[in-house]
Amino acid sequence: MQGQNHVHPLAPQASTAAPARPTRGEAHAETQDAFVVETLEEDMAGAAMETQPDSLFELWPLRFPSQPSTGKANRWQGRAVEVHLPGFTEKADSLSGRFHVPDNHPVAHKWLPMFPDGQCPLQMAVPDGLPEGTTRLAVPIFVPSSKRPSSALLDWSSSMGSTEYLQIVCVTTKDLSDYKQAWPDHIFFELPPEASALGIGASRFCIQYLASQMVVSHNAGGSRCCYVLDDSILAWKADCGLPNDPHGEFMKDFATLNEINSKRLCNVTMSSVLSHFQ
Repeated sequence: MQGQNHVHPLAPQASTAAPARPTRGEAHAETQDAFVVETLEEDMAGAAMETQPDSLFELWPLRFPSQPSTGKANRWQGRAVEVHLPGFTEKADSLSGRFHVPDNHPVAHKWLPMFPDGQCPLQMAVPDGLPEGTTRLAVPIFVPSSKRPSSALLDWSSSMGSTEYLQIVCVTTKDLSDYKQAWPDHIFFELPPEASALGIGASRFCIQYLASQMVVSHNAGGSRCCYVLDDSILAWKADCGLPNDPHGEFMKDFATLNEINSKRLCNVTMSSVLSHFQ
């Protein structure tokens, strides 16, 4: 199985939590979101023409892609709770971030029954049972992102399909307002100020300790797990016919399960990839 991480030209060529380079969209502030969507479609079409290989390893066309912000007009409305994390500086025994959940989120209020009680740890409790026709990914997914609210690929509705999942976007206090404006339906973890100053390593450190607080029982293969994904993952591919693949039998079963008819590199959903590790 091979995840194809396509970094879109609008995304800065840097870490997901590093300072972003200016994008072409910034020159059109009044129409930035529309500009981003238009150029995404144009660049994808152009890249398809330029990179079409002669072999069976076709990267285009893509299905189930992640998407940037569409510039939704509705405002982010919800509540926030302070979350205490173990300290990793000489000046503090603990650090405090803030967990922001929109009122209309379809999953968070079922999975986080203690929210927004600030006196309790932020513990995840996945309920029993599922709506008909849906599946569930019981592993929380954290996405560190910085300074690119409009171009970050945070809309996973196509790639996750009917799978119920918990996606948490981790940003600095400085970026929080812009990300809420671009993504009014998303959950955000506002990193501690100390982590904001120290960069991506500190961000991932805080994510690790937030996850350890949230995941209190085994949720994947007999372990307590979380996923940490980049904000630039456009789509996923699976090679279901790799010669001499030691996992060839599994890949054949995977192809059958996901109704893949092609013999080689194929489009797959993010949910099918992540569910494999659950």
